[in-house]
Amino acid sequence: MTALPSLDGLTATSRAPHPDPAGTARQALADAALDQGLDPTGAELLHDARNWTFRLPNSGAVGKVHNRATSHTEVLRQARTADALLAANFPTAAPLGRISEARGHLVSFTEDLGSKRPSEAQHGALIRRLHLLRPTGFDATPVDWVARAFTRLSRLRPTAISDTGRAGLHRFLTAAADAYRQARWPELCLTHNDITLTNSVLTDNRGPALLDLETLGLGNPGFDQAASAFARDAFGKDPVLHKEWVDGYGYDIAEADPGRYELLVPVVGASSCLFYLDWADRTRPEARPEAELRLETLLEGRSFPWGWVPLNMAKKPEPADTTRHAS
Repeated sequence: MTALPSLDGLTATSRAPHPDPAGTARQALADAALDQGLDPTGAELLHDARNWTFRLPNSGAVGKVHNRATSHTEVLRQARTADALLAANFPTAAPLGRISEARGHLVSFTEDLGSKRPSEAQHGALIRRLHLLRPTGFDATPVDWVARAFTRLSRLRPTAISDTGRAGLHRFLTAAADAYRQARWPELCLTHNDITLTNSVLTDNRGPALLDLETLGLGNPGFDQAASAFARDAFGKDPVLHKEWVDGYGYDIAEADPGRYELLVPVVGASSCLFYLDWADRTRPEARPEAELRLETLLEGRSFPWGWVPLNMAKKPEPADTTRHAS
């Protein structure tokens, strides 16, 4: 790819107000939990990104406060997907209660399966098992990584990316999409599309279980297959851990089919960059340097390794009280 002459001003420098602060999410969690007879005291923030996920230690539950753009239909689809996986004897967290609305957010709850992570090999085997499931009986929407990336780019606010950066990333995506769509790909299957150990848990009696079904759908398994190799090449994942994941899954797309892997990388990279641009703009301004690094990496056509910093999903519990007080 031809390097652009200058990367100055690729991201916007102005700051917009943050409409979805974590404090509001915590309050929404407390309201919804109390309305459903759950105890939100001591709620532990597990995930602070597009949505907010909390562990309720006194209730054996995990609550997700969905961002305000999420529809009731989408949250309901996630619950139905979990029920369908469980009916197929595939381990995941069972939905609890009903979908609540609090402080402008939808809030859903699942059982708490604990915090122990599976090994890389166990996680790889779990994803392989998902790919082998028959998709019949699932409310699985098609997952198009390319179309989703273009949509994310179009929805970025001017405070997230400059006109120059937006145009450059659009050109990058267009070239990646053209190359991707010319290749032959395997038959679509159930895919998770957010392959990290943080989206799984090792249960005491059911083995590894898959979590965070927000991105699960009917898609190209190549994106799941490429996730571990991409983490190695972009984020510096230990190659030994990558090999363990491959041993569990039974296939290494980066080694067995490097041509296909090379077609997936720019799409995955653009998606990761777009997430960070939006995240830094809306709720986490401290992520701005990493967002700029990712954008520069793509537009300059840098070779691996990229030296990106992986998203830290876990945070220490906030000291704020989560109980409801009379006004």
